Amino acid sequence: MKYLFTIPRLVVAVLVISALSSCTDFGEKVTFTGHKGEVYYKGEGVTEADAKETGKFLEENDYFLKDDKERAVQISKKDNRLQFRIVVDDKGLAGIKDADERFALLGAMMSKAVFNNMPVDVIYTDNKFTDKKTIAFDPSLGNAIDLSAEIKNMKKKSYMANTLYYAS
Repeated sequence: MKYLFTIPRLVVAVLVISALSSCTDFGEKVTFTGHKGEVYYKGEGVTEADAKETGKFLEENDYFLKDDKERAVQISKKDNRLQFRIVVDDKGLAGIKDADERFALLGAMMSKAVFNNMPVDVIYTDNKFTDKKTIAFDPSLGNAIDLSAEIKNMKKKSYMANTLYYAS
């Protein structure tokens, strides 16, 4: 008789565990050596190669740093747009001057460098990738990206707290 009550409880426990585990499906994960950066990718049209290129881009642009801080992002596609979800700490985000503009620029750079000019929306999330705020792709930032790339290739000279950039 006591086994009859145990089986339904076990079934309920398995169902609850299954439901909870399905709620935490962040997608497939790509990790990188030298830091604690993780890129999750999920959904149709997003590949492991996309995740690896995203991680490489984030390394080159100093988002994935060689330190002990964990950083996680997720990429997916919706309506011919890439959704770049980034885990943010509200207090840390509040301390970044012009954070929305900086992340919008990062999304525009990612669009050009990684995703063949596909619009990239940046979405702030919590550590479970629950959306908090979306920063829509801004195509006008393309000019700023081109100017930034041009400046990187210039020579520079500093004098009395001023910097002069010049080309040959």
